[in-house]
Amino acid sequence: MEAESYEVKWSARRKRTIGLQRLAGKLVVTVPAQLSQRDVDRLVPDFVQRFLARESARRLPPGDSELMTRATQLFDEHLLQVVGQAPEFTIRWSAQQQHRWGSCTTVTGRIRISERVRPLPDWVGDYVIVHELAHLFEGSHSARFWNLVRHYPLADRAHGFLEGYSAATVLPSEL
Repeated sequence: MEAESYEVKWSARRKRTIGLQRLAGKLVVTVPAQLSQRDVDRLVPDFVQRFLARESARRLPPGDSELMTRATQLFDEHLLQVVGQAPEFTIRWSAQQQHRWGSCTTVTGRIRISERVRPLPDWVGDYVIVHELAHLFEGSHSARFWNLVRHYPLADRAHGFLEGYSAATVLPSEL
C-alpha cells in the first residue's frame, strides 16, 4: 500500500488515545500532548497504515460494467414508475472531470461519472447516478428535473453532502 502523507497535531484534550480523520482530503493524526516525538515516530506510521488498509477494504471501486449494473438498478428502483421505460444510455467512470461530479449528453445518452465519486459513500454515488439519469429526461435543472431526482430518497442529504465536501476541499459543487 502506498504511503500517504499526514499531519500530526498534539492535543491537550486527548489523554490516552490517538485519533485519525480526513480533513479537506488530508489525513490528520491527533495525539495526546504528553506523547513524545519518539513515541509519535514509533506509533503513528503503523496506526496510519492500519487506517488506510481499513479504508481501502471498504472502498473497492466498481468498474464500468458494475457502474452500468448499478445505474440500471437505480433507474428501476427510483425512476421507472415515474418516466416509464429507460432510454438507451451508457455510463462510465471518467478521469477527465475535475470540476463536475457527473455529466450527461442527452442526445447520445452518454453519462460520465467523475472518478472523484469513487471514494465517497455509496449513497452519495447513487445520488450522482440518479441525477445524471434524470438528465436523460430533462436537460436543465428545472422543477421537473428536481422532482425526478427527489425520487431517490437520500437526494437532499447527498446533495448537501456534496456541497459540504466541495466547500471543505475547495472544489466546485456543480454536477
